[in-house]
Amino acid sequence: MAYALLIFYSFFQQVHPYQIFIGFYMFDMTLQEQLYGTSTFLNSQSVYDTMTVDTTKRNKFIIVPATHEPGQCTRFTLHISSDAEFRVAPVKKTYQE
Repeated sequence: MAYALLIFYSFFQQVHPYQIFIGFYMFDMTLQEQLYGTSTFLNSQSVYDTMTVDTTKRNKFIIVPATHEPGQCTRFTLHISSDAEFRVAPVKKTYQE
């Protein structure tokens, strides 16, 4: 079954232009398959996108807020809404390169 999903990601910085460009990715739970990726990172305080997620193949996903350049850290808020019931939980494993 396919469900609509809205992801809204924002970070906290008061100065404009912002010092970072932001976007996000969505992976399957193994992190082997990228299901969605920001096509353009934006110099904005928030980014969002609406997508359709097919839950017949998989029903668990990892959403990764990201900055364009590695090593840039900031506090952020992630809002997720859907037309189906869902649950958000932290990933319990730590992945390293």
